Amino acid sequence: MTDGLRELLILRHAKAQKDAGLRDYERALNERGTRDAPRVGIWLRNHGLRPDLVISSPALRARQTTLFTVLPLGLNGDEVRWEEELYLADLQALRELVAATPDPVRRLLLVGHNPGLEDLVLSLAGVEPGLPDNRLRTAALVHLALASDWQDLSPASARLLNYYRPAPPA
Repeated sequence: MTDGLRELLILRHAKAQKDAGLRDYERALNERGTRDAPRVGIWLRNHGLRPDLVISSPALRARQTTLFTVLPLGLNGDEVRWEEELYLADLQALRELVAATPDPVRRLLLVGHNPGLEDLVLSLAGVEPGLPDNRLRTAALVHLALASDWQDLSPASARLLNYYRPAPPA
């Protein structure tokens, strides 16, 4: 981590089952999702990107993604803050959630849903060449550097450090 910077890791939940008569909130990860989510955690571990705080939507697919992701980092669900407001949060709600991050936290991992997360990435980082098609696909992780406090999330105030998405099946 670079001194003075805050780092925001934004992870869209991994691939979920089609609705199959379930409420949207209750959709679980499908086979691809259960394969991809741990790979995100391994990538984070291999890059030394262990978060100080993890905040996740409690919707089943986001909860499963979070748990599969944090296990390779030596974390478990006890360290995760489950925030109902992250479920289908819009840009303003996400900005408020990030702004409420305690000051000692230097690296925050948010796990949630589109379109809110994608809107947050595009608002903070603008159009970035490292973000394919300016889309945040399932199991995609964006690593942003913020040069300011959590409360100062003005447009284009972040720099894209990394983008990772597990390779699709062959």
